[in-house]
Formats: sequence, structure tokens, C-alpha cells
Amino acid sequence: MKLTIETISPADMLLFADVVQLGSFTAAARKLGISKQAVSERVGKLEGTLGVRLLQRTTRSMKPTEAGLRYQEQCLQISSLIDQANANMQAEQSEPMGTLTVSAPNLFGRSGLISMIKQYHQRYPKVHVNLRLADRMVQLVEEGVDIALRVSQMNDSNLSVRRLGTAHAYFVASPELMARVAAKNDADLVRIAPAIAFRQGEVWEMFDGAKVKPNAVMTVDDLVAVSAAAAQGVGVAKLPGMLCKPLAEQGKLQILFDGQPAASFSVYAAYLSKKQLAPKIRSFIDMLVEQRALFSDAD
Repeated sequence: MKLTIETISPADMLLFADVVQLGSFTAAARKLGISKQAVSERVGKLEGTLGVRLLQRTTRSMKPTEAGLRYQEQCLQISSLIDQANANMQAEQSEPMGTLTVSAPNLFGRSGLISMIKQYHQRYPKVHVNLRLADRMVQLVEEGVDIALRVSQMNDSNLSVRRLGTAHAYFVASPELMARVAAKNDADLVRIAPAIAFRQGEVWEMFDGAKVKPNAVMTVDDLVAVSAAAAQGVGVAKLPGMLCKPLAEQGKLQILFDGQPAASFSVYAAYLSKKQLAPKIRSFIDMLVEQRALFSDAD
């Protein structure tokens, strides 16, 4: 037959440990800020629930029974565990530590983000960064993500955001392709030349507002690969400035339309809205802001 014991409050166990340690109800009452009568009643209730006498009381003294001494030792172990748990939690709130899950587009992960994470780990060695690269809109709660870098408009009221800057995209082509395709101007080149698309069914908006479906001879779902193909003359492409500008400086690509951006996007760090933001999240966001130039090519 299984014995069912009435639930005992850990607070009463800690109170009993104080009574024994301090040697009197009065001293325990003073420490806890309650009346001596309340201490006596709670110890009596504890004894009644346990079905064992814990204290020997006289009009002049009070001392623990043998069972009371054993029980006090176990109560002190619980008190120590509680103190340690509280100390650990307070330490976590003052120093960044634990696992931080960050989501970012592949482009960021393959450019400046890796070097930033290295610096972050050097500054906060107790944080393990779990980086997930994906060219899609991740769901922070459902996928267990702490911070998501996004290049888009933010319309989720459940998220807090820090704006990191602006990223531009440009129409580009290799000098070899431009020499090969007879075009009257850059707009004509974009319309008639072979193109490299980032996704199936992609449509490009021109500066006059016209919509153009690129003459895609290749579709690649990775912008780094798109830039490599464009530099090799496979076709015209629409690329972020952080990819095409270095290639333009090397003479491998030419930015069309006199360097005018084809599109502009705000770059954000999104995270769950919390009043008590964990130090690991706050410190990572602070470093993102500190090194925002890694993720934008304007302001």
C-alpha cells in the first residue's frame, strides 16, 4: 500500500532549519519578519503532517529530537540547493552565457557574420553561438531562434527589432557579356541578355516602373553562386552591393545604370519582445549595431 503524504511547503522546511540553527522560535521569527506564534504554528503543522516530533519543547528550552536533527540536515541541503540555483540565475543575468541561436541569410553568414561571431566569442567565451543560415523567413518561437537577421519589412508586432542599416541591390554584368551582347543601353541589356535568376519566376522592376521577366538561362538559390556566374559572363544579374562592389573593383563586373541601386532593403535584427532580455541576446544585438557596416552598404 502506497503511503500518501500531504504536500509540505519548502518554505516551512527552511523555517524549521532556521529554528534549529538559531536555537529559538523568537530568533527565527525575527529573521523571517513574522510573529513567534506564526513560527510555532507552522512547525507544529509540519510535525503533524510528517507524523513525527521534531522538537522537544519545555517552558525554558527547545531542542531538536533525533529525527529533527536528521530532518534539519536534509532541509539545509535543500536550502543550499536553492541558494545555488538563485546564485546561478543571477550570474546568468549579469554575464552572457549559454547557447545563443542566431538565424541569418546565407549571404551574411558567408561574409561578415562569421568574423563578428569570432570577435563575440572572444569577448564572451561562455556563450556558444548556434548559427543557422537560411534564405527564408524563420519563425523565432516555433524554431527556437533567439535573434534573426532579416532583409525585409518588419510587420510582426510580437517581435522587437533593431535596425542595422540599408542594403542595396544593383543590376550587373561582366565586361565580356556586355561586349558580346549588342544592346543600345543598360535597360536594353537587362531586357535582352541572358540572365541569372535567384528564384524561379523572378521579376525585375526597372527604373521606369516596368516589370521585366529576366531571360534566365540559370536559376541559383545562392547569391554567392549568382555573383560567380555573373562574373564569368553567364548573364546579367541583380546582386547585393556587398557582393558586386568588390567584383566591380576587381574589374570582373560592371554595375549598370551608373551605379544607381535597383532596390533598397532595410536590414534588421529581430528578437522576441521581452522585458528582461537575456544578457547573451542583448550583448549580441549590441555587437550587431556596433558592426552594422558588415550588413549594409549605406548609412
